Amino acid sequence: MLGLLLAIVALPALAADDPLREAADRCNVEELQRMFDSGEAQAHPAGWNDPLIMRIAEGHFCDDPARHEAAMALAVERGLSLKTRDGYAKTILINVVMWPGKTYMVEWLIQRGADVNARDSSENTPLFHATLHGAVNNVKVLLLKGV
Repeated sequence: MLGLLLAIVALPALAADDPLREAADRCNVEELQRMFDSGEAQAHPAGWNDPLIMRIAEGHFCDDPARHEAAMALAVERGLSLKTRDGYAKTILINVVMWPGKTYMVEWLIQRGADVNARDSSENTPLFHATLHGAVNNVKVLLLKGV
């Protein structure tokens, strides 16, 4: 167990003061806008495991649905694709359905054409991931969409 903990601690992490990560995680629309305008915001920043749009979609510290949707709309307007996948071939929708409090973002993505039947590299669907993570409201949304 100690070895596992040491291995996790030894993983490289982004600096806590990474302004792009901070803006993405907090859905700071104004800062994201400034970073897009200055060229600081890139589709897949160096050292990141996930593409920028994935971080914005997950909105780790964003509790305001309107700001979250505005940040995603800005990202799409600036050319970031809703069809982006991570290193495990998970779509943005698959990543977001795992978060129980992000039902509004699940709906936002589906309204914009997210594939509710997409499969990741393990052949798992958004419904599988939502169920696995106990995101009951996201499961309901997916079922209402005909999954």
